[in-house]
Amino acid sequence: MNEQFFIELKEKIQPYFEAGGSHDFSHTQRVYNLAVKIAEQENADLDVIKAAALLHDVARLKEDNNEINCHAEEGARIAKEILSKTKFPKEKIEPVCNAIRVHRFSKGLKPETKEAEILQDADRLDAIGAITIARVFATGGKRGRQMYNPKIPPYETYGNNPDTTSINHFHEKILKLKPETFKTQTAKEIAGKRYQFVENFIEQFKKEWDGKDEITNTINPKREFLSTVFVIKNNQVLLTFNKKVKKFVPLGGHIEENELPCESAIREAKEESGYDVELLDFSDLKHKNLTQNLDIHLDIVKPDHHHINISYIGKIIGGNELSESDENTELRWFSEQDLLNSDEIFENTRELALKAIKLSKNIK
Repeated sequence: MNEQFFIELKEKIQPYFEAGGSHDFSHTQRVYNLAVKIAEQENADLDVIKAAALLHDVARLKEDNNEINCHAEEGARIAKEILSKTKFPKEKIEPVCNAIRVHRFSKGLKPETKEAEILQDADRLDAIGAITIARVFATGGKRGRQMYNPKIPPYETYGNNPDTTSINHFHEKILKLKPETFKTQTAKEIAGKRYQFVENFIEQFKKEWDGKDEITNTINPKREFLSTVFVIKNNQVLLTFNKKVKKFVPLGGHIEENELPCESAIREAKEESGYDVELLDFSDLKHKNLTQNLDIHLDIVKPDHHHINISYIGKIIGGNELSESDENTELRWFSEQDLLNSDEIFENTRELALKAIKLSKNIK
């Protein structure tokens, strides 16, 4: 369907939405944008996705007014009625209705199609992140709810808890939307970033509440030495997924006391991958007593916390690859093309990984 169809559909369904509130049309527009973005990555049917996203909450106002029990069921019925009167492909109407019918995660219904998974993911994504933080406090103020009271602990379950606080609401509901519970890989990645944002906000909120803000020492920052190694095999490089930064990074970690950087790189490679590694030396210097490193650079973790990162190139000489790293994160081999195409890699990691592959080709 052309874009004009969906523009007109948006106009047609405006009377079904409340003015303001957490489920006004702005929510539907965000779900629509998210669903389209995910669908493009997941190769789903965009006609079905766009129609389902626009129509998934057309019965929400009825539920809020206690006219019906489930806006998903009623929404599917209304969606069918609306689409049947348009030029929307007849064979795609039922997939749209099915996606709407099962989009409520809280109902425990399992989406059976890619499009239904995407709609559910997009709807849940709008329940976590910066917009949700604003909505929680807006709703809390409207209901006369306290922002925070350290003496009132969160309830174990979310429900009609009249004496709860807005901060507790995050623990009772929002932070239970774990990134790993999303269906599509694209949504999991977006959810991971949003989840971390909410966690960071709550942590900072509580520090400010107690007047315990951290003082950033930018004059004399804490500096730590790290060593990393780009392990190369068959013109591919082995990287590990860092959950904190949500990116693939080289194997490595902090250099321990009395440990040489090259020793640290070998140890970290073994711990994180299971491989015994020999570091490659591409220097033509005749007088040296340490393995030549690939690079050394400064990582600004925080304004008052820096990492001095010494990188090496390594080849496998023994051991067996672990199914995942010692920190239970994914290990993945990247070709040169993979490195160029991936958006899960920092630019400096990409540059060094490509350089490591290129240099390794010239070392016997």
